[in-house]
Amino acid sequence: MLKLKGVAMSKASEIGKKFGESIENFSTASKNTIESVLMTFANDSIAIMKKRIQQKARTKGASTLAQSMIAEPFDNADGIGVNVRSSSKYWRYVNDGVKGVKNKDKAPNSKFSFKNLYAPDSMVESFKEYIARTGKKTAMIGGKRKSLYKTNKQTKKKTANSDLIEKAAKGLAVATKIGGIAPMQFKEKADTRTRRNKLKRDLAEAMGASIKFNIIKSAKKDK
Repeated sequence: MLKLKGVAMSKASEIGKKFGESIENFSTASKNTIESVLMTFANDSIAIMKKRIQQKARTKGASTLAQSMIAEPFDNADGIGVNVRSSSKYWRYVNDGVKGVKNKDKAPNSKFSFKNLYAPDSMVESFKEYIARTGKKTAMIGGKRKSLYKTNKQTKKKTANSDLIEKAAKGLAVATKIGGIAPMQFKEKADTRTRRNKLKRDLAEAMGASIKFNIIKSAKKDK
């Protein structure tokens, strides 16, 4: 952290100082200062959401959803918040949870719910990818635990049993639809009143520093 005349400078002040000193046109300096503070806020939001997802996801660090998150700050009547986007269309279901066909307890307040036990191909494929990522070796199929790999009697090498993996993936998909999906609420972890208030303070502090250093620079030029 930088210091000015013995006073420690915050990250926001450093941003304001950087653009206040380095850019002649104050309008440009102001715009760049604001954009930099908002970008810092967005990046911190993404880090918070990724951490939450990776803590809660079955695949932990292998979660593809965590890598797909994009956060953008916005301003509305309630103040500044974070707008979440993702290349994964299902992120809202993971964030808010989904009521199960036979069990509503996992996500009682979610507006989403499974209507039947039909597992579409896309859902089955997702669970097949999950099985591959986690290196799952066995699964309950037809009430019995079976190996998802078959061994060649001659070479003794193991290869994936595609038929059993397909059945295992369908089983996981149906079980998910029966029981529902508990909400992760990673968006809510990033978009809090405390963080919105901090963003407002950081913007004010950064702009103040930008104005201060721009004035100092202008005064030196006029001497």
